[in-house]
Amino acid sequence: MGGHSSPAGFTLIELIVVIVIIGILAALGGRLIVAPVTGYVDLSRRTRLVDQADTALRRMQRDIRTALPNSIRIDATGQYLEMLNTVDGGRYRRYPNPATGGDILDFTTADNGFDVLGNLTVTPVAGQFVVIYNVSSAGNSANAYAAGAGNRATVGAGQYFGQSCSGPGFPVCHAFPAAAFFHR
Repeated sequence: MGGHSSPAGFTLIELIVVIVIIGILAALGGRLIVAPVTGYVDLSRRTRLVDQADTALRRMQRDIRTALPNSIRIDATGQYLEMLNTVDGGRYRRYPNPATGGDILDFTTADNGFDVLGNLTVTPVAGQFVVIYNVSSAGNSANAYAAGAGNRATVGAGQYFGQSCSGPGFPVCHAFPAAAFFHR
């Protein structure tokens, strides 16, 4: 048998052409995949940032809602939102109840306690402050920030804040633990 057998395989030029074609196809396929993956990563990052901003705004909203009325202000540097966070608040008894009496808040003497109209969810404890009729966040009159304003007092041991029935038209009193600061 005298036939020629042809060698099985491929030449170096064929190998290089196949590698170049595979490289071109991979580059085109990569471009088709990179854009959607990049879009997905960007969307995930934006979603996380929006969620973090939403959480921060909800926390600020909650704190501002529970702040002592008229205590929200921007500090002197303009960089911080400052407020006095309340523990609880209620209306104080200014006049005795004609039927039962009750312990009114007496402004003419050093008062050791008074009835709060309605229900307190948290009873003030020693070391916290009681603020009565806070109408300003600046100046020295009716301002809980001012030490001598006369509407802020420290709750001492043995002082009480009883609870009695609700009544309309009484000024509001709040108890708060300390000043709170927020960074912008």
